[in-house]
Amino acid sequence: MQVESAYAEAVAALLDATPRDALERFDIELAAAIGQGLDEETGRLLRWWQRESVRAVRDHAAAVIPGVISGLLAAQAARADGAIADAVPASASSRPEALEPEPPQADATVVTSGAAETRRRTLVAGLLALPDTASA
Repeated sequence: MQVESAYAEAVAALLDATPRDALERFDIELAAAIGQGLDEETGRLLRWWQRESVRAVRDHAAAVIPGVISGLLAAQAARADGAIADAVPASASSRPEALEPEPPQADATVVTSGAAETRRRTLVAGLLALPDTASA
């Protein structure tokens, strides 16, 4: 949960850094409308609802995005763990020496089974899909 809290803080900081150009333009246009006859009470009401809609979007994003990030990272980690588990046979995981292949005999032909090749490709594809944590 501490990680999700860090995501929440990062998301809130990013949302707080939102450009304010549209907000300022809204105020300019509203002031012009009031200058052309829109009553001030309606202008205040429109400004309040405009600000409220921005707050609602910000609050929603701040509440939802950290959980989505955590969920995506957890799913990605589970997918990577699954790819590793698929690539390492159960008998090899209990015997570390079994992970090192024996050198082929001088007259033996090395044959790779289709299933072993598929597992290796799946493992490599999973590793390539992982985010670069060194730059994050």
